[in-house]
Amino acid sequence: MEQNELVLPSQVSASVSSSSGRSSELLKAVATTNVLRHGEILVRAGDELTGVFTVRSGCLKRLRKYQKKDFLVSLVGKGELIGLEDFLRPASLGTVRYRDTFEAIGDVVVTAEPLSSLQIWWTNAPKSLGGFSGATLRPELYLKRPLDLMPVRARVAATLWLLAQEHGRIDAISRTRRLDLGLTREEVAHLAGTVYESVIRTLTGLKRDGIIDLQGRSIQILKEDQLARAGQIVLGETND
Repeated sequence: MEQNELVLPSQVSASVSSSSGRSSELLKAVATTNVLRHGEILVRAGDELTGVFTVRSGCLKRLRKYQKKDFLVSLVGKGELIGLEDFLRPASLGTVRYRDTFEAIGDVVVTAEPLSSLQIWWTNAPKSLGGFSGATLRPELYLKRPLDLMPVRARVAATLWLLAQEHGRIDAISRTRRLDLGLTREEVAHLAGTVYESVIRTLTGLKRDGIIDLQGRSIQILKEDQLARAGQIVLGETND
């Protein structure tokens, strides 16, 4: 392992159970491949931190519990890390635990670095990494103002645009971007910081305007530039 670089080479194995604490077993394996199937859980909130995972392909839901209900906080895609922020956050009671639950969307491949190796790496790592998150897309670079200060339509449009940029795929026939994550309208509302009813109204309006098309839980972006304008997205040079 090279000094001052976070390298996550250990790959972990076989099928993954949804039972709590499975990550501890996975992180004991070396040089094998770990594939999560749709709906399987990598770690649950409250599990003891056993290491850091890197998403190599696919996407996971990051779920956080509030008043006994799971809310979708974000999506974790290729190249992003799971557990590093928890590792860097001081433990108030001595034991470090994963803060969130991570659930696979479709097939997901992850690699893992056991906590023991991570601790060795951290002794040589630059302290400037204290705020490192591993995120591949930084929304603040694209939004004219924070999401929670936007009107509801702009919030939903911006959320769809950002999701499409990071997790969408290009349709082979129409050459438009498509979101096939299977997110419910309520989960979209969680990400946009609004309520279910507002998402329904906004999606209906965007469809009526010919900006998107809805096919069940699949969302096709027909006019990406118009969606960006609706979401107050900054493209190219910033215009004050």
